[in-house]
Amino acid sequence: MLYLWFLQACPYRYSQPKAAAPTCTETGLTEGSHCSVCGEVIVAQEVVPALGHDFGEWTAVKEPTYFAKGLEERVCSRCGETEQRMTDKIPVPENTDDIICGLCGIEALYDIPYAGSALMLLHRVIHVLISFFAAFII
Repeated sequence: MLYLWFLQACPYRYSQPKAAAPTCTETGLTEGSHCSVCGEVIVAQEVVPALGHDFGEWTAVKEPTYFAKGLEERVCSRCGETEQRMTDKIPVPENTDDIICGLCGIEALYDIPYAGSALMLLHRVIHVLISFFAAFII
């Protein structure tokens, strides 16, 4: 039957749109109701503002070195989105014991990341091995 609203009173059939919870970036809606016949709003839906991210503490993803910047990250406890930032390089130490070989004066290779002290240690081990084997040759 075709409803002719101007001839009789509306029988009011209520429709209740569901509420939508807000997220970190999207707004939400409250529950409301309206007549599905004539469209009259009984309880208007209201917009609920977005919550915004709830980031935790910064944690190191990659530690800084003498040669490269570090990387830190924090995670939103609501949606899991991550935010990252770079951290400064570690300043080169004033004490050069781990940088310059005391036997031959060669400097560690600063242009190779993560290698300064490790290469210098290997360099010193080579000096010891050369000294050891030189005793058998002479």
